Amino acid sequence: MPSQETFEGTERRTRYEYPPIAIRELFANAIIHQDLTQTGMNVSIEVFNDRVMINNPGKMLIDCDRVVNATPVSRNEKIARTMRRIGLCEELGSGWDRVVESCEEYRLPSPMVRCDENSTTVVLSGKRSLNEMSTDDKI
Repeated sequence: MPSQETFEGTERRTRYEYPPIAIRELFANAIIHQDLTQTGMNVSIEVFNDRVMINNPGKMLIDCDRVVNATPVSRNEKIARTMRRIGLCEELGSGWDRVVESCEEYRLPSPMVRCDENSTTVVLSGKRSLNEMSTDDKI
């Protein structure tokens, strides 16, 4: 992930351009909620200069516009349980809240969710000035 290193005294600190919590949560969600019956597509993370895109196969099980307040629904219960046991998720439906909070801390626009019949894509946009943001980003 794009990052900057700074030194504070003898301590080296790494500041990532995108919140690691958001990347972890979105990747875990993509794995847990992917449609394993669909062929020809895998979970992927694409990193560009101005955005990060997390793609997974399968239509969302909830309304694409109601991600924040929807009751969590898992397509792959055993994968979710295993990921909870190794500490990658909580199975509580709190992941999206953590994504939004971490993006706010980094002063990034809200993540955008795109859904179609075959896949779900979440886009984390890089830092932009208020003038560069669309009306949807501002809302």
